[in-house]
Amino acid sequence: MTASVTFTLPMPPKALSPNARPHWAALASAKKKYRAMARQACTVQCMVQGLNEPRWQRSRLSMLFTFKVQRRRDLDNLVASMKAAIDGIKSAGLIYDDDEKHLTPEPPRTAVVAGTIQPFVTLTVTQEA
Repeated sequence: MTASVTFTLPMPPKALSPNARPHWAALASAKKKYRAMARQACTVQCMVQGLNEPRWQRSRLSMLFTFKVQRRRDLDNLVASMKAAIDGIKSAGLIYDDDEKHLTPEPPRTAVVAGTIQPFVTLTVTQEA
């Protein structure tokens, strides 16, 4: 049986984009807040599903970025801006580590939903055997 945890976050702040050049303090603050947001969302979803500190040794991560308008996006930058969220998943205790040996990211996907008020990203972490 394969276990998975899915939760949604708002899009990462612009300061977390690799193309942004914020002041170091603003960058540190944005990272800290987004990491904490991801940790809380992951922890709550684990509790809802009855997963108590699983520390999955091998897992897969999929990211679905949902926008309200269609336009060209740089997927590499979207993934790079999610580093703080991935660190939040690790600090929530769901995964053992976020290195390539323990976490395999899938290629990111995008979707457009016309009625969306704010863009968001849906993260799904799936345990691998």
